[in-house]
Amino acid sequence: MRTFLHDQWSPLSHVDTLGDGATGTARPQNVAQWVDDVDARRLTAYRILSAYVDNVRRYYLPDALWQARAQGLDSSGMIPTTSSSNGSEAAKMREYGHAGLICDATRSLVLGEDQTIVVVDPTQEGDTENTATAKVRDWLEAWATKERLVGKLLTGEETTITDGDGVYALGWSPKADRPRLKVYDPGFYFPDLLAADKPEYADWDDDDFPPVVHLAWETEQDDGKSILHRTTWRMVKLDQGVSAPWGGTRDWTCVMEVIEIGTDRLQPGWTIYNLPADADAVTIVKPATDLGVDFMPVVHVPNDEPGGRHFGRSTLMRVAMILDDLMGADTDLSISSELSAPAATVIKGAGSPTLDGGPGAQWNLPAGASADQLDTSKSLDAQLKYAAHLLEMLSQNTRLAMVLLGKVDVAAAPSGYALELGFAPTSALVRELRNVRSVKYPLLLKFAVRLTQANDPTQIPAGVTPDLSIDLGAALPADLPAAIEAVKDLLPIRAISTATAVRMLSRAGLPIEDAAAEVALIESEALAGGHIFNAPAAVA
Repeated sequence: MRTFLHDQWSPLSHVDTLGDGATGTARPQNVAQWVDDVDARRLTAYRILSAYVDNVRRYYLPDALWQARAQGLDSSGMIPTTSSSNGSEAAKMREYGHAGLICDATRSLVLGEDQTIVVVDPTQEGDTENTATAKVRDWLEAWATKERLVGKLLTGEETTITDGDGVYALGWSPKADRPRLKVYDPGFYFPDLLAADKPEYADWDDDDFPPVVHLAWETEQDDGKSILHRTTWRMVKLDQGVSAPWGGTRDWTCVMEVIEIGTDRLQPGWTIYNLPADADAVTIVKPATDLGVDFMPVVHVPNDEPGGRHFGRSTLMRVAMILDDLMGADTDLSISSELSAPAATVIKGAGSPTLDGGPGAQWNLPAGASADQLDTSKSLDAQLKYAAHLLEMLSQNTRLAMVLLGKVDVAAAPSGYALELGFAPTSALVRELRNVRSVKYPLLLKFAVRLTQANDPTQIPAGVTPDLSIDLGAALPADLPAAIEAVKDLLPIRAISTATAVRMLSRAGLPIEDAAAEVALIESEALAGGHIFNAPAAVA
C-alpha cells in the first residue's frame, strides 16, 4: 500500500497543498515558521476548506493545470493571450457555490429560527422564578443585546461548520463595564494539548480543557515586516484555596499575558508553544495578570462530537471529492453550452471566408459551399444527468435533504408525514450538531456571569450560578395542519399535556413566543370564561 498520514484531515489529502503526509511532504508549504508541523497541517486544511466555500478551490489545483496549452498564432501572427477561454485548464474551472450552500443551510439548521436564553435555578422546584434568577436573566438578555450575541454566534458558526472549529473568548472591559465577547478564526487557536503532562498540572483533571491556550496571529506593518502577536491564558494552582463569588472554594486561577515579536527576530526552533516571554526580542504588551477566576474564558466549539479528538470535523470534509467532481461537471457543462449554443449564421458567396468561433457567430463561405449542423445537445443532456447525480450524492453524504439544497419543491410533498420522513437524516444531523452546542454555548453565558460577579458585584451579586442555556428554535419546516390534527386527537384523551400541545403548535409554525406563558394565558382565560375550555374528563 502507499504510505500516507491517516488523521482527521486525510479526506483532503488529494489536494496537493496538504499532501498525503508521507515522508518529505509531511509539512505543507507556505506556513509560518512559528507553527509546528502538526498545526501546519491543521491550518492548511482550514485554508482549503474555506477555499471551497469562497469558490476559489481551483487555486489549489496542481501547477501543471495552470500551464497554458500550446496554441498556434492568431490571425495577426501573434501568440494568443492566456485567458479563461484559451488559457490553462485550471483557469476554465467553474465553481458555483455548492459548498457555501451546504454551510449556510447547516448553519440555519443548527441555530434554528430563534435563540432564547434560559435561566433556571437548580435549587428551585418547578418553573417558578425567584428574584435572583430573574435578575440574572434580565442581565443576560441585556448583555446579549449589547454584545450582539446572536450575530456573533452566526459568525462563529460559519467557521465551526466550514473548518470544523469555532473559537470564542471573553474578557472583562473596564471601559464597557461588562464582559466583551470576541469571535476568532480557528487558525489563531493553539491549545497546548501536552501541557497537562507537565509537573505543575499534576492535579489538573479536566481532559476536555487544556490548562494552557494561545491565540496567535501575524500582522504586516507599513515597512513590510510582520509582527507575531500571542495572547496566552494559563491556569495556575493556588497555594491555598480562596472563596469564589459563585460559591465554594477555587483552587486554581487563570493568568493572562500578551506579547509581540517581529517575525524576523524569531530564533530557530521557536514555536508558539515555547516562545520565551522573557527573551530580549519579545515585547510584553500586557504582563501576566491574574483574572481572579478559576476557568479559562476561551470557548472552543467543535463542529461534531470529537470523542478522543480535540478538534472538530468540517461538514465539508467527507464530501470534498464530490465537490471537486461537481466543479469538473459544471466546467464541462459551461464548455459544452458554448458548443451547443445558437448555431452559426451561414452566408454563401459573401466574400472572404471567415469561421469565427462563439455562440451565434457568422460564417462567410465561398459560393457553392455547404454547411451541415453538428448536433451536440445529447451530450449536454448526459452531463446534466451526471451533475444531478452528483448533487444527489452530495445530499446523501451531508444528510441535507434535497429540498434544503433548493432542488425539490417542498409543496410537492404528499403529506406532512412524508415530509417528516424525508427529513429524518437531516433531523439526526441537527441533533448531533446541537448536542455539542448544548454543552459549549452555556459556557459563554456562565463565563459572562462569573466574570461580572468577579469584577462588578453590583451588577450581579455573589451567589450560585443558575443553570444557563441557549434554547435553539425550530430548524426544519413542519406541517401545521398535521400538528393541529394531532393536538385535537391527543389533548382530549390526556395523551399529551396542554404545555406539550402548545410546544407542538409552536414548532409547527404558530407565532407563540413563550410556551409557558401561553399555557398560563390559556388557563387564565378559560377560568375567566373568556374562551371555551373543556378540560378532559378523568379516565376511570
